[in-house]
Amino acid sequence: MDLEEIQWQVIKKTLNLQERRRKYDLRKIWNATFYLEKTGCQ
Repeated sequence: MDLEEIQWQVIKKTLNLQERRRKYDLRKIWNATFYLEKTGCQ
């Protein structure tokens, strides 16, 4: 399950993220976190 655009905008606004260069896209990190939460760690 990937975040929908509206969900990502809410998270981004809530965290008050500063736009800067990052090595990894935060949206992908959030998607990975939710994936682990959903499926568990084997």
